[in-house]
Amino acid sequence: MSKITVCIATYNGEKYLKEQLDSLVNQTIQPYEVILQDDCSSDNTVQIAKTYQDGLNLKIFVNETNLGFTKNFESVLSKATGYFIAPCDQDDIWKADKLELLLSHIGDSSLIYANSFLVDENGQSLDKTLSQKLRNNFIDSQSGLNFFFDNTVSAHAMLFKREILEYIFPFPKITYFDSFIAASSASFGGVKFLDENLVLYRQHQTNTLSKIKSKKLSIFEKIKI
Repeated sequence: MSKITVCIATYNGEKYLKEQLDSLVNQTIQPYEVILQDDCSSDNTVQIAKTYQDGLNLKIFVNETNLGFTKNFESVLSKATGYFIAPCDQDDIWKADKLELLLSHIGDSSLIYANSFLVDENGQSLDKTLSQKLRNNFIDSQSGLNFFFDNTVSAHAMLFKREILEYIFPFPKITYFDSFIAASSASFGGVKFLDENLVLYRQHQTNTLSKIKSKKLSIFEKIKI
């Protein structure tokens, strides 16, 4: 029951992928499986990933056509067979005890998430956490409304139970998929926040959050747009 599947959606990630995969190799609890789905990269992303297949029990899938970020994540998550699932970006660095701490604290909750420490494209500290950047209070909750309207849960920082997959596909277009996973998990068995910085969350020009000056738009703000 402690089997963890790590799901990575990649696209032209050769610059940082090795550091992320190295941090998976160094986890104090090794994943049961790592599933990487590549969205038609034109660089050496897949070739780099192949060098980790034996050490990480890494399964690699390559899309025939480009699905886009959200659909690619939806597809790779659907392939998970572990009891717990941890989404993973291609350009971050996980603390060595990330999976161990999330697993040991999830309890009866459907999902647990942690805070992250922001670093620049070279992995140097920006002296700020994700919660400080978003200006949000990271919370426990059993109400999906908290995460629909002002989400605090990022995919790279979460661990959730596989049973949630039954309720989240297809991802809606009106909100971020990590927000939807969090809202669904809160409504099902609750969401727990672990007050630890467990990911070095890289900020660079192609990183989604780095393009946002303050914080993610709420669902109300999206509707107004």
